[in-house]
Amino acid sequence: MKALVVRYSAIGDCVMAAHAVSALRRRHPDWHIAWAVDADVAPVIETEWLVNQRIDVPRREWKRRKASAFEQIRYYLNLRQHQFDYGFDLQGHSKTGVCLRLSGAKKRWSIGYTDPFARLLNPSMPFDRSRHLVEQFHEFLENCVGVAKDLSPIMPQLPPPVLDSKRLITIHTGAGAVWKQWPLERWVQVAAGLKERGFTVAFLGGPGDPSPADAEHNFVDQLSLVESMAMTAGSSYHLSGDTGSGHVAAAYGVPVVTLFGRTDPTKTGPYTEKKRFLRKGDATDQISVDEVLCAFDELEAMWPSGS
Repeated sequence: MKALVVRYSAIGDCVMAAHAVSALRRRHPDWHIAWAVDADVAPVIETEWLVNQRIDVPRREWKRRKASAFEQIRYYLNLRQHQFDYGFDLQGHSKTGVCLRLSGAKKRWSIGYTDPFARLLNPSMPFDRSRHLVEQFHEFLENCVGVAKDLSPIMPQLPPPVLDSKRLITIHTGAGAVWKQWPLERWVQVAAGLKERGFTVAFLGGPGDPSPADAEHNFVDQLSLVESMAMTAGSSYHLSGDTGSGHVAAAYGVPVVTLFGRTDPTKTGPYTEKKRFLRKGDATDQISVDEVLCAFDELEAMWPSGS
């Protein structure tokens, strides 16, 4: 059997989907599984065991070149050569729905619909939407074709981190929306408190994320996605707002402190027992430095470094 998974973005959402796709792989180890994903996000998808084929969709390049709809449709139609038996849209957008519909998969299902056009493209499959998104993905795939119960994610092997420390804490300064970000000066104060506790602190982030210029270990906009993942996975603890790095850390077993605003951590927080979530109102700036350090102390007490 051949199956196509379509989930373009974002980093955290793809990591959460990887939990369920890993269960799909364990239930069907002999299947050929392909995953269509944004080229920028593609490094989070494991290609040795989880998927046989990763289809890196060049959506950023298309946008930069203002690629025609015809060019994009032709790209999707080329997927028909793989003769997929099953297709799963784990995003539910029209952009992913078009990909799945044109792929020629014999049986197709969408996890939901974020716009009216997407509803016309592929049939849906009922599942419990009140649960965590990882569990929603899992139940959706279970209802479609059956999956294993084991939800542990199969993640890529990573190179050694560029900064190696036995007591390393990484802090991701940015987030995908302004209301998800925590003020940079508070992260700097948290870092100072963590250093007093004997930890080495490194700041991570992508292009445009807040950058603490005077920090000793400032890697904001300095590393590739793979290098940032390696730093996160090599940490003793990871602190961030509601962004993909928290999901990456959790997937590699790193304890996390995550700050939330409008989003509900019980549905979209890092999927792990090793966590402390903070949420006060609709914006993260209502959370204090002392509250973050207290949450960290609680996390460290429960999950000591190296445990």
